[in-house]
Amino acid sequence: MTATAPRVTAGSVFDTVVNRLAPTRPPSCLFCVHLADSPDSARRSSRQSGYDRVSGAENIFTMNNNSFTLSDYLLTRLADLGISHLFGVPGDYNLGFLDRVLDDDRVEWIGCANELNASYAADGYARLRGFGALATTYGVGELSAVNGMAGARAENVPVIQITGAPSTTAIAASAPVHHTFGDGDYSRFIRIGEEITAAAAFLSASNATAEIDRVLTTAIVTRQPVQITVPSDIALLRVEPPTSSLLAVVSREGGERVEADRSRLQRHLEDLLLPARSVVGVAGHEAARFGLAAEVRALVDETQIATAFLHRGKGVLDESAPLFLGLYAGELSTGSAREAVETADAVIVFGTLFTGGVVPFTSVPRSDRMIEIGPEETRVAGTPYAVAMLQSLRIVEDVLAAGTTAEAESVQLQQAAPSTHSDDEPLSQASTWAVLTERLPAHQTVSAEAGTSYYALLQSRLPEDTTVVAQGMWSSIGYTFPAALGAQVADPSRRVLLVIGDGSLQLTAQEFGTFQRAGATPIIVVINNDGYTVERAIHGAQSAYNDIAPWNWQSVAPTLGATDALCLRATTVAEFRSALAQAQSSDRLVLVEAVLPVLDVPPLLQAVADAVSRRNGYQG
Repeated sequence: MTATAPRVTAGSVFDTVVNRLAPTRPPSCLFCVHLADSPDSARRSSRQSGYDRVSGAENIFTMNNNSFTLSDYLLTRLADLGISHLFGVPGDYNLGFLDRVLDDDRVEWIGCANELNASYAADGYARLRGFGALATTYGVGELSAVNGMAGARAENVPVIQITGAPSTTAIAASAPVHHTFGDGDYSRFIRIGEEITAAAAFLSASNATAEIDRVLTTAIVTRQPVQITVPSDIALLRVEPPTSSLLAVVSREGGERVEADRSRLQRHLEDLLLPARSVVGVAGHEAARFGLAAEVRALVDETQIATAFLHRGKGVLDESAPLFLGLYAGELSTGSAREAVETADAVIVFGTLFTGGVVPFTSVPRSDRMIEIGPEETRVAGTPYAVAMLQSLRIVEDVLAAGTTAEAESVQLQQAAPSTHSDDEPLSQASTWAVLTERLPAHQTVSAEAGTSYYALLQSRLPEDTTVVAQGMWSSIGYTFPAALGAQVADPSRRVLLVIGDGSLQLTAQEFGTFQRAGATPIIVVINNDGYTVERAIHGAQSAYNDIAPWNWQSVAPTLGATDALCLRATTVAEFRSALAQAQSSDRLVLVEAVLPVLDVPPLLQAVADAVSRRNGYQG
């Protein structure tokens, strides 16, 4: 059946949907071959990738199968992926499944104010844990999460949406039940799911466990979101427990494919790298999504190559390192990144295929000197090799160690100028971020909302081991507030600092109470600049459509359930420094309202806004 086919009639929805979506075999996993033995595994045994860290509990496959249900099977698979929290909203079609969640000590339920926020929270969780999950009800619930799932697809974040559906009896009778269009078409919403996820399944009694494994395998391999729809009576179906980890199965499938092109890749790398006098690295976001940011940082440290990042790769590199170049974005690059990248004899791109148009508003460096290391493929001067990211990183490191003549010291690095903002100076974008970067400790999580906060973050140098949560591609305003909830729950040891605009926070502020219920205590800096400043920068600086209703931010958090929150306000540099000091010494959720001018825009954002305005036809 295609997306334009007529409705599915009684009894045919499961097989029709599954046959249309199911591949002939599960996709293989090239990037995770590092779980298998390799000749050089011993010398790198001290490194632990993100993929290794989410391998799940030790004894989850030795459970008693008396009364073991399909819900238990699905929860076992989630635990195997390192998921120990499930976000979502209850609805009458998923209550049986949620009963099993509450009975399962491996996965904790975190109820959210709405499904959109739950999808954002699961996304933020996945960025730190490797995978995230949410539960919704049929129709009204799953469609409320569509924007979040689409964002996960655009950002390469493996979020697993579990949707409770009407019973198989209702489906077989084409019953006009609530949360449907009343026309008996029960495959309509799974078709929507198929469009925005990497895999979708509507479970039946005959295919349930196999379909769960197929869909989750796709999430593992692609690091993309997936959807599993579970009819209410199927959720309690008795099944056999799984006997092995999907992670191990996928790694075995990948190993055979990786070896095929290894020797050819190494020879081509030697031809390009060994004669090179200057080698520069560029980090992309997929290194983080596939759990290999630590491997990239280790390679950069051991080979001492200067390295920049693409805008979606913020947080992959150690920005405290002496050879950190900053943002590479063509003419919008920071510091000396553009000169270093565009004049290097060889450019190694870690974690993305650069030629896919990942840098907006600029040209791509010459492909004949580029090495692009993607999740399942590496390209050298445009020639593809079926070697996964981790294996390619190891080969590159070996080749560089074997005798490249590249000189790291030949790159002229531009250091950030010290802050010169006086204490009584009114807050601005520049002074706000100068104070933030001064006071930000290492080993934390920083989240920046789409707009002024994100582009200011790109121009800021972060401390060692800083995780970044942001939507550089999808840029859905309001995303970062629930995502900060997910990130804080995923790793409580890394306190989240969120910087978000007032207009964005108005979209998703309902989760303040959820933060308190979950024991999450981030620092939230609300940029109060009276509306949609990024839109003002693009078009309509004084237009009413870019205005918002003003909120009393000092009362919002307690009103919405965060009754223990510490709420502060700053209008000057001194007040902001003092507020941050109080926030960092407090163990409560802290909201700092930072009052900024309406039209104050970071320089990078202004350049991007001008380009967007021209592209959209708003200028001359």
